[in-house]
Amino acid sequence: MRKSKLLCAAMICVSVMCQQTSTADDVVTSVELFAAIDTQTVEATFIPADSTEARVVLKNLTDAPIALRLPAAVAAVPVLAQFGNGQGQGGQQGAGGGQGGQSVGGGVQGQGGGPGQGFAQGAGQQGGQVGGFMRIPPGKTMRMKLTTVCLEHGKPEPNPRMAYRLVPLEQVTDQSAIAVLCEKLAAGDVSQRVAQAVAWHLIDGMGWQTLAAKNQVESKYLGEIKFFTAKELTEAKSLAIKLQGQTLTATDSYNQHSVDR
Repeated sequence: MRKSKLLCAAMICVSVMCQQTSTADDVVTSVELFAAIDTQTVEATFIPADSTEARVVLKNLTDAPIALRLPAAVAAVPVLAQFGNGQGQGGQQGAGGGQGGQSVGGGVQGQGGGPGQGFAQGAGQQGGQVGGFMRIPPGKTMRMKLTTVCLEHGKPEPNPRMAYRLVPLEQVTDQSAIAVLCEKLAAGDVSQRVAQAVAWHLIDGMGWQTLAAKNQVESKYLGEIKFFTAKELTEAKSLAIKLQGQTLTATDSYNQHSVDR
């Protein structure tokens, strides 16, 4: 049983929120995050604390300032993981070939930094937007603190000793509802617990009764402590229905119209 858990690679989706700080007078190179990683312009390190929070460290490897264009949501997978050719449940791509921990996803809201500034460790400034730019001086490092949720139920808990790498979210799942969920988590529109319930429901296909029965603590002395409260599950159900409705409207309305005709 232990071996079967380790064969599935962990997947992490992260939503990024910041403020644009570049101006027309700034002489900097603007580059998309993953293009910067692929060309070794930027070194990205993802460090999970557990399934609920993580840090991303971005280092400018060049001798010139750069303005990173951040996507609305990203993903991270264990370094040893290899994506399979098939699609998993709910549009999630299968993964195998390496050891990995529990899948998580989440968001961060931070303050965009100019020269010498990083992202705030706490809540970000009001008026921030999902995505945007992060300016990194030459040779400098910026850090972001993320709130995360698990995307693969039942896998080992992430920890700082596990090595991850950032990848585009679409390499992990084609569910647009998950991307929207990450954005809402980043914006503070949904709590981590509520987002967690929605993620497990949409990605792992866990029913609401199963989620309601899930225990966080099973102790001889403390008894059973549920993972989710009734209020959290009520909010999660409502949000899941809303997200699925938005996805249907955005992606399937044309197909539905064709069928109706």
